[in-house]
Amino acid sequence: MSSKLHTWCASPSRMACIALACLRLMDAGHLRADTSIDLERALGAYEASLASLDSFDIVLRAKECRFLERIANDSQAKQTTIRQPAQYRTANTIYTLVDRQRLSGSSFRLDCLKTRSRIQSEGAAITAWNGGQLSVYSADNKTGRVSDSALTPHLIGAECPPYALLFKMAFGDISYAKLIRDRHSNAENIEGLIRIAAPPAPLKAIDGNIYGVTLWLAPTQGYMPKRIEWSVFRDDRAVKTNEITNTLEEVKPGLWLPMESQIVFFIQDPKSSHFAERYLSLQLAVDREQSHFNRPIPSTVFNVTFPVGTVVVDEIRNVQYIVGRESQEHVLKDLARQGRVAAEELKRNPNGTSMRLWFVAANALLILLLMIAMFLRRQRRGEPSTSNALVLK
Repeated sequence: MSSKLHTWCASPSRMACIALACLRLMDAGHLRADTSIDLERALGAYEASLASLDSFDIVLRAKECRFLERIANDSQAKQTTIRQPAQYRTANTIYTLVDRQRLSGSSFRLDCLKTRSRIQSEGAAITAWNGGQLSVYSADNKTGRVSDSALTPHLIGAECPPYALLFKMAFGDISYAKLIRDRHSNAENIEGLIRIAAPPAPLKAIDGNIYGVTLWLAPTQGYMPKRIEWSVFRDDRAVKTNEITNTLEEVKPGLWLPMESQIVFFIQDPKSSHFAERYLSLQLAVDREQSHFNRPIPSTVFNVTFPVGTVVVDEIRNVQYIVGRESQEHVLKDLARQGRVAAEELKRNPNGTSMRLWFVAANALLILLLMIAMFLRRQRRGEPSTSNALVLK
């Protein structure tokens, strides 16, 4: 056998073929080694492209198609504490959704114009972030919510997803660049696209640590993402949750943005018989005739004033109130009650370690009461009583 192999290799033509094959293998290995690129350089090009977008005011239309729906099984859940894989059945439901979305700097506002059930006017359902306060309003329920963070645990967070999710940020206000830098990420060049992979980091103390993201940037289209893949750490491995595919267009000289996108969601439970199957897709399209880019947007757009009668949960001040004249007495009484509690605590523990803290809190509440009383007095002098409304800002 060895003599036959020696005779076969001794042929000049075959020796040349072997040498050429070895060179090709060496070249292939060299090319594979060269596919890795500097991560910061790739991110820098991507962020430079994002910097050319100052603002947008768009109308985003979505077509939601559901292929599988979850089957509720409460009886099974009550009989055992062991988590059972979810069961699904075939579905064929289609909805159309419409949002008006605005962004300027770090501020954004989403107005839902068409839900799964009906069309509604602008201002009926609002989510707005002005850089320091998140305001959420629903005319249906006459409810509002105020928070000091735009961060949300939900990737989508609304019926029609935020436009910025397609290329800039997720979870409310976390940029893709930050998500990538927070993780053990790498970049490589694959078939003309720059692939940046940021796997889940469940052991790191970072926002959204169980999630990973992979961006496929297009250097010929402003380094914007052609595709974004999301994964979640589950059962000791990264499981694909959804995939965003963008059709990029040059909306301004040098500014490329998604004008059409598809988001596909997958079953995440490895124990499910439908694992990795798609269960939902969203077809998104920007209405070019009603959309504008890099036009100034007044800052007042991002400040929400709740209508009279709205029940507001203020998570910043930890109070709940109804907007309008009828809420003034309620808020004042609540603050007075908190002041009395502080005073009683001082009496019970005059030598306690928390004495100074309670004293400061009691004085702060008294000052706040005085300020509100002065505000109400001025309101009564300067405005008719029917227009008085207490809106905490």
